[in-house]
Amino acid sequence: MLQLNNETLTMLGIIGGMIVMTLTIVDYLIKFHDRFKDARDASPVRKEKPSRERREEPESDPSPSKGKKPNWTFRPAFPFLLYRELLTIVPTGVLLNYLGLMLSIRFNSILYLDMTGTALVAFLLGPWWGAITALLSSSFVNWLAYPGEGANTAVFPWVLVNMTGGLLWGFLAQGLGFRKYLRTAHNSSLIHIWFLCSFGLVSAAVMSLPGAALQITLAQQHALAMDQELRTILEQTLTHWEMGMESYLNPVLGAAWASTIVSTVLTVLEHFFRYIPDKTVSVAIALIIVKYGFPLFEQELIHGGPEKDYLRDNHTSPLLLGVLYTPVFLVFMTAEVYDFLGNWMLWSAPWAVILAGYVFLKYFGPSDDQAYDATVARAARYGRALKPLEREPAHNFCRRLMLATLISSATFVICLTLVLRNFSNIALNFLCVVYGFLLAVHVVRVAIAQNISVARTE
Repeated sequence: MLQLNNETLTMLGIIGGMIVMTLTIVDYLIKFHDRFKDARDASPVRKEKPSRERREEPESDPSPSKGKKPNWTFRPAFPFLLYRELLTIVPTGVLLNYLGLMLSIRFNSILYLDMTGTALVAFLLGPWWGAITALLSSSFVNWLAYPGEGANTAVFPWVLVNMTGGLLWGFLAQGLGFRKYLRTAHNSSLIHIWFLCSFGLVSAAVMSLPGAALQITLAQQHALAMDQELRTILEQTLTHWEMGMESYLNPVLGAAWASTIVSTVLTVLEHFFRYIPDKTVSVAIALIIVKYGFPLFEQELIHGGPEKDYLRDNHTSPLLLGVLYTPVFLVFMTAEVYDFLGNWMLWSAPWAVILAGYVFLKYFGPSDDQAYDATVARAARYGRALKPLEREPAHNFCRRLMLATLISSATFVICLTLVLRNFSNIALNFLCVVYGFLLAVHVVRVAIAQNISVARTE
């Protein structure tokens, strides 16, 4: 039987951190090599006289196949750029979710804010990548970093609620009303309040359903962080409602079914009222980050760029979500605390959504060629907008400093294995701190570069 072993997860985290660190170092070295090669090719050299063979070459005749992609051209599976978009937006979302959870635990607040990053990714990359970010946050990062006992029930199973929010926000962000709201610069305060309240109410209503199901399944009581007298008044009001509803349902359904229905409805209402402020504030923070932190992403991914091409996810995105959900589902199946035999429909519900999304996008979504053309066009626009800034001395200084920090931290982690007996927790914390700060610096650097680029263009 598979057990939730923190030591095993810690070792996997160390291995994953070292792999990511190594790949990042190699990526930086490749970029430096390409830059030096471009500089060498651009240096003035002695012009060579054209050879006789070159002069006698006939001019190439235009053919119908000109401009077509050769058969060997690699077409990316995902409709988003790996370096420019995914490796910046998704880690930012995971980091924001982690910070929100830590702040909520630290201040015992009614606001969780552990879905702020999920909302950010869903707005920019669509529903499936929002769900992927929620899955990565709740099933690994937040679960492993949760202080004290109880993470197996306080964090891990609530991945279903977070995935629901990522899907919902992603689908809502693809509507014309959302794009019009972000595009209009002179919205009044009432419009902003209406938009946030509507998003918060819809989000709370939808996410309260899996939230209530999880609370009933895990037999948990989530006390609100409010005054004891106010909590007592709320409990008395709910009890009064329960007695009033049972008086109408008992003659029709019987006492047992009536009590179950009333309890379920009240649990849903409890989660609904508890989620309204949290989801509203999470959406507001995510929109502020999108609008003022990543204006270039807003132009390209939300508004479709200059050509208004609103190409979104293809079938590979729900496929990746299914691959990532597989180990989580195995934990639900094998851990006794989740009682898979009695609650298999709840833990299997994401598979129905994933399968439906894959089938729909496979037959009605964008093709691989369309995704390839969209990524090529966006990569060219990113290059024109950001390459001049990436050649400036401050950018190069920061990039080289980050490379030196990565090399130094990798050396320190290797040395920890030689000087410490139980190095796993220390090494993981070391990697999380170093990579967390470097990720924050990278995100700030990208945000500054995008704002400068947009300001220069305007």
